[in-house]
Amino acid sequence: MISAARSRGTASRYGVAALSAVIAAAITWALAVPLAGLHFLLPLAAICASGLRGGVGPGLLAAALSIASYPVLAHDAPSFWIAARYHPYRVLAFASTALLAATVTGSLRSAYRNRARLNALLREQLDLLHAVTENLFEGVSALDVEGRLTFMNSAVTRMLGWSREDLLGKPVHPIVHAQRPDGPADPGGHCPMLDVLRTGRPHRDDEDYLTRKDGSLLPVSTASSPIWKDSRIAGLVLSFRDESDHRFLADAGRLLEDASDPEAMLKSVARLAVSKLGNWSAVVLLDSSERPRVMAVETSDPDKVDVARELLETARNLGDPSISSYKPDRYPIDLMANHGLGRVLHTGEAELLSEVRDAAGDGAAVARAELLVGIGVESFMGIPIRARGRLLGAIGCGVAGSGRRFDEHDLAVGEELARRCALAVDNAELCRAAQEGERVREQALAIVSHDLRGPLANILMASKTLEQLVKKLAPGGPLGDVARSSSRVVIRCATRMTRLVDDLQDFANIEAGQLSVVRAPHAPDSVVR
Repeated sequence: MISAARSRGTASRYGVAALSAVIAAAITWALAVPLAGLHFLLPLAAICASGLRGGVGPGLLAAALSIASYPVLAHDAPSFWIAARYHPYRVLAFASTALLAATVTGSLRSAYRNRARLNALLREQLDLLHAVTENLFEGVSALDVEGRLTFMNSAVTRMLGWSREDLLGKPVHPIVHAQRPDGPADPGGHCPMLDVLRTGRPHRDDEDYLTRKDGSLLPVSTASSPIWKDSRIAGLVLSFRDESDHRFLADAGRLLEDASDPEAMLKSVARLAVSKLGNWSAVVLLDSSERPRVMAVETSDPDKVDVARELLETARNLGDPSISSYKPDRYPIDLMANHGLGRVLHTGEAELLSEVRDAAGDGAAVARAELLVGIGVESFMGIPIRARGRLLGAIGCGVAGSGRRFDEHDLAVGEELARRCALAVDNAELCRAAQEGERVREQALAIVSHDLRGPLANILMASKTLEQLVKKLAPGGPLGDVARSSSRVVIRCATRMTRLVDDLQDFANIEAGQLSVVRAPHAPDSVVR
């Protein structure tokens, strides 16, 4: 089908070329008097039009027809051969001009079509490159040799907040790469990223920072590589990846390493979560009676600290009426609530509320919502803390006043933080259990060694007395030998048992850090024996 359509198109071009030549010749013959001396114009115009429309082939066809009809058009001879015989130069000039016009216009058409094809291919490649860079998770930008921005993808705007209009054509380094948490990025005027333009060697930095439009710093890993053109550096490509989640979780992991004080550990994690996940965070653990106990509440707004502390004290005193500040009608964590930490603790499933005010509930839920509004929480997410299939507690985070809302990405980061908290809390519980077991073992050793010391001393004393009696009263012969041997066995076993009990007592004292050393003279052979 394609070849048939192509054949029809070729025939159409040649047909139009032939028709154009014939029509031009007819008009020239009809207007011979007005066009006296200019009879070659219309045929040449038909040749050029045929070459531009159909290519070299149709143009040559129109030229051949025009050359054949030239004597008639010029009224010089009744046929081409007679005109060529008597006016060879005139015929040769027209034929050369016609063939040249057909060749040039046909070549122009081919060049134009090739250029259009190349432009379409280039446009397709640019569209593909644009689609690829726009869908990259990393930010990609290009700089010229002066460090001015020439290209950036949408990830740069998404991560930094700068638009193309803000940065295009401007030096990028002073705007987005001049600051670090500890001061200027290059106090000596030396920027390793821009050194790529001078050295031509790629540069990578996994501990870099870029400045957002709001002035905050974004932890990133950057990679810059030179752009080569005709063996010269024409610019550089800068790509960067958001490392804030990775560094946040790494910082949380360092805080969770010390399991000696779980409460202080979780307070530090809640404080860290405020710097990354939201303006408000809380960590709740379930006690041995499966009652929620708030371990930490943190907020970034100093004006809300008292409200957060009120929430902390109220939740800490739940279920303990002996505490004078107990307020059972205030804002308890309701395990049967429709939303919030109570729901997370009851179901063991994470919850994401982009808008807190959209959450439905009963009167108690309204009271809890009022407290959240008092703290300023507008968006909330709660994540369960699980270890070895057991629910240990939950982490709650809220966004207040910034206009930001939690999304699935924030929930994924929160779940990873909860997983690490679960491991730390579980390790702390195992550590406490091991310490308790060790303490019980030490007590058992001390008790056993103390309780056995007295009976063994009596046995040893009695066996020695028995040995003296055997020596004096036992008759000679086999019966006496058995009695004497038995008494020695009793004395030897009692002595070994006494030494074992002494060793157990020394071991218990060493474990308890209470071993006392009594200095006394000893024979060398008794020490090394």
